[in-house]
Amino acid sequence: YEARAFGVHSAMPSSTAAKLCPQAIWTHGHFARYRKLSHQVMDILYAYSPHLMQVSIDEAFLDITPTRANQTHPIVIAKYIQEAVDELGITCSIGLGTSKPVAKIASDLEKPHGLTVVYPGDEEAFLFPLKAGVMSGIGPVAQANLAKFGIHTLGDVACANDAILRHVFGKNATMMRNRCHGIDTPIQDEPDAVKSVSNEMSLARSITKRSDIEALIDTTAHKVGRRLRQKGLQGTTLHLKVRFEDLHIKTV
Repeated sequence: YEARAFGVHSAMPSSTAAKLCPQAIWTHGHFARYRKLSHQVMDILYAYSPHLMQVSIDEAFLDITPTRANQTHPIVIAKYIQEAVDELGITCSIGLGTSKPVAKIASDLEKPHGLTVVYPGDEEAFLFPLKAGVMSGIGPVAQANLAKFGIHTLGDVACANDAILRHVFGKNATMMRNRCHGIDTPIQDEPDAVKSVSNEMSLARSITKRSDIEALIDTTAHKVGRRLRQKGLQGTTLHLKVRFEDLHIKTV
């Protein structure tokens, strides 16, 4: 977080980060440690609800809607979760909302160790003023295309002409509009149409320790396995692609 003040952000080439923040202190990754802590955090979440969707090593969605058996207020549960994670020696930021898009964006607002609550009925007031790029699925290319039509905020996307959204997002136009309204629209892929399922991870610095490499492969395989299970698919061929410092790629 200290480096971000100098313009450094995730997925940035290490050479660029070094130029922006030459006084930065660099350290090697410890993927075995990350994996262990990830399991511990997910165990904490699962203790509060069985409805857990892990989307990466350090991110998950948890349904803590009050039920007849458990009527604890979601804000109270969120604070319990933060306290339990604190005891592991790390922190977490939580976004609380009525849908995954709202919760995801809210969780990013007050890092580190933040808790942002968007109450039911406030979804559009929360989302509409925000820049379009904060929404998952609206990357740099989509942002540039939207800007050509004068669309810059989530509110603009939510109220945009259908033809414009189809031009920018194709078959996902309705899903993206709904997300900008704070509504979840699950994607129902046809299994026969899926040819491959993959995941890639970029590192700021190269790793050489066998334990770190195996932990990274394990994490990536976990993500691919989760996506296969969500789609109800089974794989037949497994490929591992590695890109080296000189940018050449080897696939096995």
